[in-house]
Amino acid sequence: MIKRFLLTPTLLLCLLFSSPAWAAFGFIGAAGAASSITSGTTLAITTSAAVENTNFGVVIIALDNTCTVDAETSEVSSISDGANTYVKLKEFCNTQAGVAADGATISTWYFKPASTLATSSTVTITFANTITAKVARLWEFSIGASKIPAIATGGGATLAATQAENPGSITLSSLASKEYLFLRSIANESNANCCTITTNYTALTASTANTGAVATSQRVWGEFRILTATGDTSNPTNVGNTDFASTYLALEEVAAGVTRRPIQAIFLN
Repeated sequence: MIKRFLLTPTLLLCLLFSSPAWAAFGFIGAAGAASSITSGTTLAITTSAAVENTNFGVVIIALDNTCTVDAETSEVSSISDGANTYVKLKEFCNTQAGVAADGATISTWYFKPASTLATSSTVTITFANTITAKVARLWEFSIGASKIPAIATGGGATLAATQAENPGSITLSSLASKEYLFLRSIANESNANCCTITTNYTALTASTANTGAVATSQRVWGEFRILTATGDTSNPTNVGNTDFASTYLALEEVAAGVTRRPIQAIFLN
């Protein structure tokens, strides 16, 4: 005897949203860090944890600026581990007086492993020019099956340069209502690990290139929030007067192979 069942709209929704492909963003943890104050064109991270092929990695890099105007730049040329493709999400430079190494540059990248990136792997960051102070951290996030992160349609990329005590408040708005990974990456000339994270955000722990003189160091740090909304605000605070460069992104899940060219807003002080 053949049995039949009725596929109602309610049952269809249950089947769809129980699928792993609809999994939300999640935070896994730190997967590596590296720093150097020796002049050179590369920086190598040795992974402290594996990055699973079902997840994705985010690399944020702080470095001595080589630009002579506040602008979106290409001071980080590439990242490679010999197996995966790394995609630059956004990079921004803050120069105080139009002189190289007088400010900071922040660069934010992601990669979706083709196969799990093992512990103790080498991730090599290559710079367009010789850099003295440089520091980077690698973080792992989860994402839905067959998905990659992309900067949200209709905006979602704001760059800030603030030569003051704080990196500055940045707001993203007028996005479609859905879940986003709001990701703030920050570089500043500093030799200390400090700072107060925005309420409801989670810290991306700071690392410094040099614990000695402030002028010869860079600090990389940031924060994130996973939220269903049409926008949000990042406003962390700092101790001390330094030079900052930030990227603030609203990342959404898209099918692998989809690319986005978002509207960009630039906020400069």
